[in-house]
Amino acid sequence: MSNLRKASHAGTWYKNSREGLIQDFDQIFNYDLTKTEKSKIIVSPHAGYSYSLSQILTSFSHLSLTEETETVIVIGPSHTQFFENQIKLSQFSTLQTPLGALVVDVNAIDTLLKKNSDLFKKTDMMMELKEHSLEMQYPVLKYLLDKYNLVNVKVLPISIAHFDVKEIKQLISTIFSVINPKTVSIVVSCDFTHWGGHFEYYNTFSSFVDLMKTLKYKEPFEIENCYDEEIEEAHQNLDLDTSVKLLDLGAMLILSNYRLNKQMYDIMKLEKLDSWSSSLQEFKQKIPESQVEMFMEYLDETEATICGKWPLLFTLFLLENSDLVKHFGFSESPAYKFVDYKKSSIVEDKDDSSVTYVSGYIV
Repeated sequence: MSNLRKASHAGTWYKNSREGLIQDFDQIFNYDLTKTEKSKIIVSPHAGYSYSLSQILTSFSHLSLTEETETVIVIGPSHTQFFENQIKLSQFSTLQTPLGALVVDVNAIDTLLKKNSDLFKKTDMMMELKEHSLEMQYPVLKYLLDKYNLVNVKVLPISIAHFDVKEIKQLISTIFSVINPKTVSIVVSCDFTHWGGHFEYYNTFSSFVDLMKTLKYKEPFEIENCYDEEIEEAHQNLDLDTSVKLLDLGAMLILSNYRLNKQMYDIMKLEKLDSWSSSLQEFKQKIPESQVEMFMEYLDETEATICGKWPLLFTLFLLENSDLVKHFGFSESPAYKFVDYKKSSIVEDKDDSSVTYVSGYIV
């Protein structure tokens, strides 16, 4: 196994300066990190820091890193190579960052390769160097490990793409037969909707009713205690930027098990839709599909450009394993809790493009 993966995106996607990065991180982490709710699974964007640093750091502020932590799995999509029903594991033993090197869990990698050489493969070295989705998480992880004085924590980088349902369950079972789930935290690298000409994706929801139908809810006029004004607002045609936000909202509602809080509606500037959250939760009980099934159907119906959908699905399948849920310390009905949201730009017509960055963690 090769020695050091260079920080190939330092100096372009983020600062190639220890002092500069620490200054930027300290400026945003200007509060007591011990006071934030912690989770062993977070979702974090992977865009350049000039676009998404605030959302990345917000996510990491909720990552559980303790004396019991032995391994942090960083799992993300591949932008550089196509593969399916396989996991790509790192070629390297250390990962360079401007803040110092992270140590790769090479023993876990070797064991996984021996356990199932069809499912687990080493990634191509040049492709791993070019891939940014994992690298964007490394400097922040190194910063926090140093801050918490956790010198023995290792990293398991994983690239994942399309998987059959049966295979992804086997994947999870194999990983956690090698790594003790009680000593693991997971960083899911994911950007949400990529919209516009740059991505050749133009799908939208023209109204909130369109979103409700896709989520298999009844028309607003069929919901008890609805006011005429609310029904009219739900049918109202939306501006393009808000229509794009509804694509993210649908995914976030499913991932949060329809427990999106008022703060997120405010951040997304969808305050008028907050009144529907209780109705959505009520009708959720009448939908028989699992969270995995709902999310996969939503991805199919919207052709969603969520760059990180397979890492997200990895965690949803994990949550179907009651033993793993207990080991990770989650609630009896675990789901994502979202705490921040940003679009790279406002879209006013189809010539515009935008990418969405979301902060969240599982509770």
